[in-house]
Amino acid sequence: MKIINDAVDQVRREEQVVIGLLKATRYIWLKNPGKLTEKQKKKLEDWQQLYIKTTRTYQLKLAFQELFEQAPSEAHFFLQK
Repeated sequence: MKIINDAVDQVRREEQVVIGLLKATRYIWLKNPGKLTEKQKKKLEDWQQLYIKTTRTYQLKLAFQELFEQAPSEAHFFLQK
């Protein structure tokens, strides 16, 4: 997950140069969704409506996280979805 979080952060850093709204949002993208404050959740929802690389990378992070949470016997079925 560290490698994936690093990738999310790298994409966000590159994109924040063009999209100023992404400045000071690092921890929102790197935190687990269950640990976000209500204000952070709202911001994340708003940004996910935008079609930007950071949101796509974040979605991949969540998919990998869900895969890693699967029991080894269930991972095969998860990947077939």
